[in-house]
Amino acid sequence: MQTPNELGLDYPSWRESQEKAVEWLEQEEWLKGGGGVRGRVRVLEAPTGSGKTGIVLALAMRNEDKRFLILCATKVEQEQYLKNLIYEDDIASVRGKNNFHCSYKHPELEEDKENYRGERGERGERLSSSCSEYMCPYTHVNEAPCSSGFKCEVKNRGGCEYFNQLEKAQSSRVVLTNYAYGLSMMNYVPKGGLGKFDVIIEDEGHVLDEELEKFLLIRLSRRVVVRAFGVRMPFGEHDLVFWKDWVERYWDVLSEAGRRYHGVKKGEMNKDEVKDFMDVDRYLSWFKKITTLDDNWVVESDERSVSIQPIWVTDDSKDILFDKSSNHIIMSGTIPSPSELGAKVGLGVKDFEFYRLPYTFPVENRPIILKPEVSLKFQNVDVNLPKVVELVDREIEKALGKKVLIHTKTYKISKYLAENSEWREYFYTHTTATRNNVLEEFKEASPPAVLCSPSFDKAIDLPGKQCELVVIVKVPYPYLGSKVMQARSKNRRYYLHETLMTIIQMAGRGVRSETDVCPTVILDDLGPKFFQQVRKMLPSGIKDAVEIQERRGVLRST
Repeated sequence: MQTPNELGLDYPSWRESQEKAVEWLEQEEWLKGGGGVRGRVRVLEAPTGSGKTGIVLALAMRNEDKRFLILCATKVEQEQYLKNLIYEDDIASVRGKNNFHCSYKHPELEEDKENYRGERGERGERLSSSCSEYMCPYTHVNEAPCSSGFKCEVKNRGGCEYFNQLEKAQSSRVVLTNYAYGLSMMNYVPKGGLGKFDVIIEDEGHVLDEELEKFLLIRLSRRVVVRAFGVRMPFGEHDLVFWKDWVERYWDVLSEAGRRYHGVKKGEMNKDEVKDFMDVDRYLSWFKKITTLDDNWVVESDERSVSIQPIWVTDDSKDILFDKSSNHIIMSGTIPSPSELGAKVGLGVKDFEFYRLPYTFPVENRPIILKPEVSLKFQNVDVNLPKVVELVDREIEKALGKKVLIHTKTYKISKYLAENSEWREYFYTHTTATRNNVLEEFKEASPPAVLCSPSFDKAIDLPGKQCELVVIVKVPYPYLGSKVMQARSKNRRYYLHETLMTIIQMAGRGVRSETDVCPTVILDDLGPKFFQQVRKMLPSGIKDAVEIQERRGVLRST
């Protein structure tokens, strides 16, 4: 096998497990496709830090006659792929329209892109066609006239950064994108989309079912329905049969809204009119779909919206993803059994072939230490938050010369810690909008530094000195407030396995190589009970790492 540098990849060498994984994926009868349904989905379980990104890139670089689509769970993960490339000649990373300003509405951005890139306006906004700002005042491409059918001259002459990156992706052999954008392009833009692929790679496969569910989700905003259709949706708990009847009863009124923009010149629309036009079109397609749904779908409603989503993805997954290519690779550090995976993503056991990489990092470098010292059951969280601060501060004090990642599970616990910790001056916390920026700031910070977050459990790398202690405050059981999770959790094994996968992902953020040393401490007093419940599910490499510290301070292995 060629060296990483010979393949254009920025790695010093291959690990033996990476070479074996690539060899397995390159088996000729599978990679050619067309070998029938059995085993068309290859499932690669690779422990966190074992080099999944390198395996994918090596496979893509070695098979130049194949076209690859790599679906990522987050933008951070998408960027990590690019960081491992020496050159990007035949690889494109593509993002959605909402990430780009409209150069037709803001011609100054097209006229002098280099001068505007990275500079700030009077309000501190970023002056660039590429945008990552929260509450940005500029028109974005998803709100631009072209989104409603306008033939844009700026786009046609190559002045739109969104369509320029899309054009590159359409002609590239390897395409990186996120699940939401990739699924949308494959299903809604077949001719102007990303093209056909020989292999589709579903990275972070433990969240594949969530990504498919988000794509299938129907979320009807009460405000949008009033604004766009002049109709008020009823409040209260109503089942799917009720909403099917409601759509049929109001169909003439709803469909009339679609005629509002007949004859309107698309180029003269402002961004609010474009948004309204697109809302009407999207909502009409949802209303039609509601009338066809079966009893696998459930309804959730509140004062702001009505959401309709599947309990399980079932056969929909074939239509929206698995029938889009003859070969698929699902990759993750935490994959359930074939039967459980099939139930989650709508496939049968015979569709899969599994390959599991061993844990090769020294167990003494990655212990998972259970310190059951605080109850964080729902009814106890508020009263025990001061105790959480005390315990977390104790762990930080022991690691003051290091960088620490604290998994809190909720923003409430994060906020309380950041406001009350003795070491709060070293804390990095974030909102949904500032998440990526705060992560980069933490990576660049010198110790002591503490990243306190409810949502950095997966798809981030903090190797070496970037993280030398992980603290899990609360055992991350799935939230049972939704009807979907309530229905799924009737299967107790599913509920426990989802929790275990999250813990394994959390613990793996700081151990990315054989030399990384990053223990994980779990403070929730439910920790020992949980690991007893999942003892038969534990991968051997995790089971060997778990230790329980009694309240009196004596360690015993599980």
